[in-house]
Amino acid sequence: MDAVFCFSCRHFQTDSGVEDSFRKGLSDWKKLSSKLEKHAHSQAHLNCMVKWDNYKVTASSGSIAAKLSRSHEDSVEKNRSYLCKIVDIVRLLSKLGLPFRGHREGSESESCGDFLEHLATRLAGIVEAINKGLEMCGLKHIPIVAQSYDGASVMSGHVSGVQQRIKETHPYAVYVHCLAHKLNLVLVGCCAVNRSVKTVLNVIGKLYSVFAVKPPSIH
Repeated sequence: MDAVFCFSCRHFQTDSGVEDSFRKGLSDWKKLSSKLEKHAHSQAHLNCMVKWDNYKVTASSGSIAAKLSRSHEDSVEKNRSYLCKIVDIVRLLSKLGLPFRGHREGSESESCGDFLEHLATRLAGIVEAINKGLEMCGLKHIPIVAQSYDGASVMSGHVSGVQQRIKETHPYAVYVHCLAHKLNLVLVGCCAVNRSVKTVLNVIGKLYSVFAVKPPSIH
């Protein structure tokens, strides 16, 4: 076919009612130079170029839907890992015929039961990871004066929580409830009575998850 085509307009032109000579093929060669220049500056062509650029970005880094799906999969995998650890403890105690609960399970109790004791063993792994991270950053022997986590008893417990175990090696590391988490709790409480605001924040949270995920390497 003896005609000139515009690649972007041929593949990405979806608007009706616009001049589409270069999409179908321009076979009239008279004053071709001026026609090409006019087409290059037309709004329809510029829109197609934007669509083409977006397509190339999506092809290289993945679509928003794919990133949302990948973020969701990461969250599911992390939760599945936690659940597997709990199930392992339940199966072990059931197999050995050991009681799950202790006489007292309060923070002051020295015997909280086999289930919580096994969870505490898992807790030791968190403390070990923190200490290892400090050592890798060259901060192991530098006095730590503060530490901040969420309010979960595993992290904030003053008897055997992470913060208390960190204090065993860093006695001046005062625990402070994470202010970002406090703000999050306040927002969640406020939004619980406002569906519109709740929807908007959910969307923002998902967008953050998308852009917080490191894109795959492009070779």
